[in-house]
Amino acid sequence: NTAPVYADFVVIYPEFSEIARPVVDTYLGLSGRLLDASEWGEFYSDAVMLDAAHNLQLTRVAQSGSKGGLQAATGSISSVSVAGMSISFNPVGGNDKSSINAWYGKTAYGQMFLRLRSACISPALMAI
Repeated sequence: NTAPVYADFVVIYPEFSEIARPVVDTYLGLSGRLLDASEWGEFYSDAVMLDAAHNLQLTRVAQSGSKGGLQAATGSISSVSVAGMSISFNPVGGNDKSSINAWYGKTAYGQMFLRLRSACISPALMAI
């Protein structure tokens, strides 16, 4: 039940090895403090790495200036009109479970985090 370190993280997620180690360490530290090791048990390290990977990916996409970055910063697309080029977004905010699930649904890492969370933690105990 220990928090993972940079070396563990880049072995599992080598796609983040080009990001400076202090940045990855910061995200791992934040995720490690946000998640309760006693709730996650033997999957604590996995949860921390998935949470950090999710947030690193969102940051990377947002900084790239791509359309995905806009979507990641604004919310998922709820509707699109072709003729007048109108796009509506679902906002991401608040602390209710659906908002948090929507936030994690934005990356493959977040989706794996949600799957692990539902397998490991009773809904009554979920802190996030």
